Amino acid sequence: MADKFRCILCLGEVEIRRDIKNRPFFQCSDCGVQFFIRKELGEERFMKLLKYFEEGKTISFSKTSNPFECPWR
Repeated sequence: MADKFRCILCLGEVEIRRDIKNRPFFQCSDCGVQFFIRKELGEERFMKLLKYFEEGKTISFSKTSNPFECPWR
């Protein structure tokens, strides 16, 4: 699994960490945004997203695509 991710606000590189209950989170040292995943389903989807990116896949939204469809579900 990747241990780095991009900040959802500034796109800076952030380290994926685990809290005391072993749930993933990150905090951007550049802009200060924090991202916590608290539900099991959210963690499963986040791990799928990381795998999706590790496989070299990218996400792009066009005017014809639905921005509310999640490609890694």
